[in-house]
Amino acid sequence: MGATVRRNKDRLYVGLYVRRSAGKMAGGEERYHWALLRGPKFEDEDTLYKKYQAIDTAENAPGGGESSTSSSSSSPTQARATPMSPLSPAVSTAPTASLSTWMYDEQTIPPYDLMLLARVLIGKIRNPMRFEDVVRAVPVPANRNSFTWVQAALEALASDTIGPMGKSSNLAWPAVCSAATEYIDQKATEHRYDGLAPVGQFDFSKPATFDLLLGKEIVP
Repeated sequence: MGATVRRNKDRLYVGLYVRRSAGKMAGGEERYHWALLRGPKFEDEDTLYKKYQAIDTAENAPGGGESSTSSSSSSPTQARATPMSPLSPAVSTAPTASLSTWMYDEQTIPPYDLMLLARVLIGKIRNPMRFEDVVRAVPVPANRNSFTWVQAALEALASDTIGPMGKSSNLAWPAVCSAATEYIDQKATEHRYDGLAPVGQFDFSKPATFDLLLGKEIVP
């Protein structure tokens, strides 16, 4: 028999996090740390997510430049507050390239932490076991970064013949990348990250969330 049909399938998001080290990509994608987030359809204070990502072990060392570390995002009791503005000047604290070692990383986290700037809902996970098999098999060679790893992971999920994702999922990289970067720029313009928004405009207990499947924002 095929995969068991599951109601209220887990959702898959692309998450964009604060990154303090300077990026090099022409489109500015490396202003952020990129990760895949998997969580239930309905969230409450006890909800936990799975986070899948590629990390630079040198940048994640004490004093390194990457903000999305295991220690900063894995605690369910993380305090909640307005995150750093993504438009702040990058702090070039990353070590030399020769010390960089990219590796796959997987964490169990609360839906929101201080460094998560925005997330974009891109699909429903039909077969969780197959999903993790595919994601864990995505290679992380030395010249990868969090952005290119997420791209490779979505392409692997889209091409997998067993089909870990629901039919309504949108894994097309150009659409996902464009939606994520445009959305986070929109939230920056609305002052979600710099403390200049009117009091009460945003609920900082939840991450800004755009639903790419419906084409609308679901958490401002």
